[in-house]
Amino acid sequence: EQGHEYYYGVARLHDKAALQEDIQRCQPTHILNAAGITGRPNVDWCETHKLEVVQTNVLGTLTLIDLAKSMNIHVTNFATGCI
Repeated sequence: EQGHEYYYGVARLHDKAALQEDIQRCQPTHILNAAGITGRPNVDWCETHKLEVVQTNVLGTLTLIDLAKSMNIHVTNFATGCI
């Protein structure tokens, strides 16, 4: 309502090439990242699938931040303290 454009990325955090395509397509000045694995059907899933969770929530987020930094784009990351 205030004239701000926004886009939803379609890339998965573990797919660097797709992240880069999303960024190039949208040409953002800022990225708000709330993506990550939270565990379905519940958070206990994360405890038994630690590799998948770390690959996405840690390494994938770092990949997004590295790409954004190389393009001088600010990233705000929203995350929990759960693994």
